[in-house]
Amino acid sequence: MIKKLVLNNYRVYDHKEIEFDPKLNVIKGANGIGKTTIVEAIAFALFGSSMQRGKAGSWIKHGEENGSVELYIDDYKITRANNLAIVEKNDEVVARNNTGITEWVETTYGLTPELYRTSFYIAQKEIGSFAALGPLERTKRVEKLLRIDKLDDIKQTARDKLRAVSMTYETAVSAVESNEYDEKFYQEQLKRLEHFEQAVEDLEKEYHEQSVAYGEYKEKYKQWLERQKFNGVVYDIDEVSRQNEINRLYEEKVKLEKKLANITILEKYFNDDISQYMIHKQNDERSKKLKEELDKATVEPKKYDIESIQEEYAELLKLYKLAVNTPETCPTCGQPWPEKLERSAEDIKAEMDKLQVSEKEEATRLWKIKEEMRSLEWDPNYEIAMQSILHKDDYLRLKELEDIEPVKTVDLSYAVEQNRLAEIPVVEEPEKIDLSKIKQQLEVTKGALESARHIVQEQEKAKAVLDEYLPLVEKYKDQRDTLKEFVKFIDTYRKNFGSNVIPLLQKTVSGIVAYLTDEKYEEIEINNDYSIAGYDYYSGSEQDAINFALRLAIAKISRIGKFNTMLLDEIAASFDAEKEKRLLDILQRQDIQLVYITHGDI
Repeated sequence: MIKKLVLNNYRVYDHKEIEFDPKLNVIKGANGIGKTTIVEAIAFALFGSSMQRGKAGSWIKHGEENGSVELYIDDYKITRANNLAIVEKNDEVVARNNTGITEWVETTYGLTPELYRTSFYIAQKEIGSFAALGPLERTKRVEKLLRIDKLDDIKQTARDKLRAVSMTYETAVSAVESNEYDEKFYQEQLKRLEHFEQAVEDLEKEYHEQSVAYGEYKEKYKQWLERQKFNGVVYDIDEVSRQNEINRLYEEKVKLEKKLANITILEKYFNDDISQYMIHKQNDERSKKLKEELDKATVEPKKYDIESIQEEYAELLKLYKLAVNTPETCPTCGQPWPEKLERSAEDIKAEMDKLQVSEKEEATRLWKIKEEMRSLEWDPNYEIAMQSILHKDDYLRLKELEDIEPVKTVDLSYAVEQNRLAEIPVVEEPEKIDLSKIKQQLEVTKGALESARHIVQEQEKAKAVLDEYLPLVEKYKDQRDTLKEFVKFIDTYRKNFGSNVIPLLQKTVSGIVAYLTDEKYEEIEINNDYSIAGYDYYSGSEQDAINFALRLAIAKISRIGKFNTMLLDEIAASFDAEKEKRLLDILQRQDIQLVYITHGDI
């Protein structure tokens, strides 16, 4: 509700203060004395120069350099001058500059210039402007005033949520339907795995026992070879080659052990693509650089609206320069300088220093660095993964050689000396022991064990997926169904809303028009697009009465903010004295604040 308006050097006024009554306020007088200037000044305070006549700044009284409008509304004071635009509450600034005040008006009172003209301000030359709007624009404005447009926002939010929930639901359903977990098969494979684990354990024990027996066999076989008599030197070529090969493999094993001594290798990464871990490495390096930069910082990362701060700083700088460059008194006449600002340059400079623009710019830059760090994804195990992939072949080869141990190469050259041969006891050729069969059986059984283990692991993975996605299917199915019903409900509610609002408007408009026309028109029909049925068949005065009645009805049921003032600028120009008298009678009965301007004799 508007409480007071103060004009300084505004159009025809040097200084004018107007106190407003909470109910009906009538401003009357001849044309050209400044009646419309008052309602224009109110619109200028709310929305700036877009609501003024003429060029920007043309409102300043001719011959003057500065002017201002002060609008006291509720507990707020809006001040607009040629070099200042602020909103204050209890001497504290709550909004500043044109953009800030426009946003504040929309946030506090739900008003834009278009909605203000549609519902709360009516001029004689604009009384039919609402009727002249196209059906789409007219419907859009009324729905904005009635907050029906919020239903569309809610519906869109619900649709977006429905789309996301449906995608998650379909993903969960797909995961469940394609899942290959079979409880019976899993239990069978568990038993099969236990069987092969026991079989491998038994075979390894048997292989160890036969290996010991094979060592005894080799010693006996050596003694038997030494006992053989030759005229020359005794050579066991096969044994020498075998021993040399074992020692060569052992040397290869030692080299691999040294090569892999300080390297961590995990088999689970063997089949991965190394390029993906290179990306993780790059992200890790980038994150470390960003962290170093953050560690060097002297301010805390924080996001600021730098553009608004710079704009505010520019506004203060302009005032500061004006304060610095404006003398206290006129150097010619010695009189106080009329354009001297009320605020001192020191106060303005102090406020500029409080803004700390460079520090906040640095804080915002560091905040962006911190956000980039959060966006970098990297696996802390990427180095192990890369080492595993790069050294896969060496690792597997080392596993093949893990049982190789060095042997002492025996010089199997013996001088055939009778006296030595006599010392060698007579031995029979030992029965040969073959480890290849048991070794082959052990390898086959190990292969079967790995196969069984792989099947069990795959089934366990499938079960984990099933355990994860089955609850999601139920959860998101319910959410999806609820959201579908909600969207359908919003559609139905929106349709029914209009069908309920239009009869309410129609009843209110009909009552006002019937009174203004002395019951000549008792039923005014309103179309679904909020236009008047048969509008062109009414006379100009009757159209003005209908347009006023519709605008007043819309204002009364508007759900926009808490703006409770309606301004009527010479809307009764086409009314005769009797009809204007009836109009004033209607206005006096309203429960909203009204500012009524007329040049008639009331």
